[in-house]
Amino acid sequence: MDRESSNEHVWDLSAVEPPWRAGVSIYEHIVTHSRGPKSMLDNAGARLPDERDAHETTWVTGGLDGAYRRYGGGDDEIRRARMVYEALALALADARTSAIARLYELLLRGAVDCAEPLLELIASRRELDLDRLKELAVWIASSSPDREPVKFAVAALGVVPGSEHHDLLRALGRHEEFTLYVAAALERACEDNIERELVALARCVNGWGRVHLLDRLAATDDPEIKSWMLREGYQAIVYGLVAFTCANAGGLREALERDRVDTALIRGASDIICALIEDSAPSESIDAYDDGALAVERYFYHLGDHPTLLCQLITVDCVARFLDRPNADWSTRARRGWTPALRDRLLARARVVKQMQHWPRLVTAGLESPDGHVFYQADRAAVVIGLDAWEHHLARLESLEEHSWCAVVNTRDDARFDRALARIERILPLDRIAADPSGESTPESEWIFFHLMHAILVYLDAHPGKGWPLIRVGLRVPEARQLALEVLSEWGMANWPGEAKPMLEATLLEDITTSMRADVETLLAGRALEPPPITDSTDHAPM
Repeated sequence: MDRESSNEHVWDLSAVEPPWRAGVSIYEHIVTHSRGPKSMLDNAGARLPDERDAHETTWVTGGLDGAYRRYGGGDDEIRRARMVYEALALALADARTSAIARLYELLLRGAVDCAEPLLELIASRRELDLDRLKELAVWIASSSPDREPVKFAVAALGVVPGSEHHDLLRALGRHEEFTLYVAAALERACEDNIERELVALARCVNGWGRVHLLDRLAATDDPEIKSWMLREGYQAIVYGLVAFTCANAGGLREALERDRVDTALIRGASDIICALIEDSAPSESIDAYDDGALAVERYFYHLGDHPTLLCQLITVDCVARFLDRPNADWSTRARRGWTPALRDRLLARARVVKQMQHWPRLVTAGLESPDGHVFYQADRAAVVIGLDAWEHHLARLESLEEHSWCAVVNTRDDARFDRALARIERILPLDRIAADPSGESTPESEWIFFHLMHAILVYLDAHPGKGWPLIRVGLRVPEARQLALEVLSEWGMANWPGEAKPMLEATLLEDITTSMRADVETLLAGRALEPPPITDSTDHAPM
């Protein structure tokens, strides 16, 4: 029964009404969408039970916590941690529904900005009943449908003794939203083999979760982990976030100094070197990597006389563009090994490699591959040798890969644009999107169509009068409406179809924001909108 009215200090969670709504717990959701205890989640597993809007613009999974972790959180971390600590102490003293509900309410507000100071309070004060804390944490971690309380529960399990709940932690850690907290809990709870434990978990994630885990493995001396970093571990959501860690901790230069290397290392070194040059923050770029010049020199050595991997062609071109930057501080770089003599040798070798006659055949074969990764690499290589891949992208539209959808409409050729747009309008279920613009009844498998429509709208502003069926539906979809308005603004009222003005007038009758209402009124008055901030919307040059 509920002990709300009792004066006795009783601990019995079975008598407490759960403070969360009924439904599938996060733990059950993750287990259901895992192919096994050591596998990644399937696509549907990424969307947690507490998510409401399928199309709401949010942080990438684990990204908010990752940003706090890497770049700092708010100024009131300690104050919030103390508030949660006091509520936790009251709940552990007497398991009343109101006390548990109060704690849960605080946890719902967010765990990211106060988790570490809260754990420090728990560990340093040593006044809480750890058995009760463990029971409460397991209850929340295994039963709650809300992510923030689950994060707290996972973190709490790291400060209580005992390892019988490691399987629960490992399961939750397979979702990027919780990997950071699971890693911290396992580090506190596992005295032996923690690095192998973290690697096993890293194999189940490839987003921010892997970024967090690699940060924790940066001091490893384990040869097997170093080898994994260079061949597989770097394959996170953005290579640039982990390339420096993997090159430095994994010993890229030392691995390439061997006389013979395996293909997996060549592929890994190719991706890592390109990421260090193109994708990394300045503090973790090729300039921050002390062994950068030596590693690149050894990479070129392993090209041999007849390189045949497309990743080698891509990397050679990447290095050549880096070495050919005219305004770079090469005097400073020379002190780190990038001497004029080395640059000249590498540039000369790069020219020879890029002109080899076998590349067009290999690139074309890659462009015809059904494998998305192989195709993407071949597309990058096609740019290096000047091979036109547009027709290959057009042939892949049914695969629903955003990379190809954007490539076919990013063209100055009107005939090509018309062909691409006609096929896109046939593939997109525009009538179904218009019938359910909020996506509330849309099957999970069709959310990609909302995303692709949004991606294509970006390119319509350069083609006045074309693509109205997409814009018409975009004006109905809340998350695409602003972009559709911006396209109409770029077109100018003279290029609007007849039904555009009535649609805009109908939009004013809907529940829209004040700023959007002002934009619609501006367009109806025949004036252009203020241009949006300039962003880089594509990696492709127009075809």
